Amino acid sequence: MTKVGPELTLDASQLSEATRPNATDLLPQPTAPPPPRPLPKPLTDFKTRCYVIGRLFESTTRGGQPVGDIWDYEVPIPASDNAKSDRSLSHCNYLSRCDNCRGKGLVTCNASGCNGSGWVTCSSCSGRGRTETSTQIIICGCYNGKVRCSSCKGGGKIHCSDCKGGGGFYHSATLRIKCFGNDHFQKSFQQVQKSILNNKDDTNQLLSEKELKLIRFISYLTYMQTTTTTTTTTTNLTWNGSIRYSLAHIGYTAAALAYRTPNYLELAIKILKDSIERMLNIKVWGYIDRYWKNVHTFPDPVCHENIMYSSHLLQLLTLYESLSGDFTYDIDGFDFIWDKDNDRITKIHYNTTKLAYAIYYQMNEESSAGVSCEPE
Repeated sequence: MTKVGPELTLDASQLSEATRPNATDLLPQPTAPPPPRPLPKPLTDFKTRCYVIGRLFESTTRGGQPVGDIWDYEVPIPASDNAKSDRSLSHCNYLSRCDNCRGKGLVTCNASGCNGSGWVTCSSCSGRGRTETSTQIIICGCYNGKVRCSSCKGGGKIHCSDCKGGGGFYHSATLRIKCFGNDHFQKSFQQVQKSILNNKDDTNQLLSEKELKLIRFISYLTYMQTTTTTTTTTTNLTWNGSIRYSLAHIGYTAAALAYRTPNYLELAIKILKDSIERMLNIKVWGYIDRYWKNVHTFPDPVCHENIMYSSHLLQLLTLYESLSGDFTYDIDGFDFIWDKDNDRITKIHYNTTKLAYAIYYQMNEESSAGVSCEPE
């Protein structure tokens, strides 16, 4: 019978650090993260298309023409006042590159912890790769404390939020047309005039928000435009919203502005001058051939009747001269140039004084001391 030796007892505290076993060494170690999986073909094609689109928009803004002067667009005369319509300006459409993604359609994923790597810290193990309790150590199913980012699916890129992944933008221009009759401008002028008369405090020179909007609107319609051309579609003699009335009341509103608020004097003068230049355009007074073609003074638009035009023009001229101190229209004068329908070009020279005398002469000749708008 074999004799059993005494049991040897070891004290772990007497062992060196090199020989002391580590509990984690006895557990299987996590493997390295696998390489990224190849993208499915549809997604690969999508990224290719995004790259092509990105190259398309990479240079700069492309195509499209400036909207230009709003007076240059001809629109049909509306059937009633306060009509609205939209017109697509296809020649102004253009493409532009997205600055956020530089035309690529994709941007770096900015999810917390990802920053384009495609991986984020595992929330189960807080990035340690395992969880420990008092009795056991559990290896997490992540890769060294990392999991694929749910935002970019591990790709590190996401769709650009600005262009929705398109890489650029398509810009289209639409001209919105709102037609107002003469009553609209007459009421606007009367409202400004009424506010002036009711303003008893001479120190209160502030304009209301509505008045400021009106001034901004008529500024855009007049001197802020690139040219002084006027569309031919609003010169119908019989229509209450003919352009001569609109221009006249725009000028009257500017004059009321200068009276109310001297700080806006320069602005009012610009509006008045531009209104006068547009009033002298044949597209405003060219309707005279419909009524006075056979009159011996034709094509003079102011010496025979037509007070519905000549009086407004004279009023604008005198308001401009009184506010600006500029008497160019009275000293150098201005010309009515008739060049309509291939007729012989005729230039008729006037100045402010001559225009006033032409109206005065007709009033003296008429027993009623008035001047007709149209032929009787």
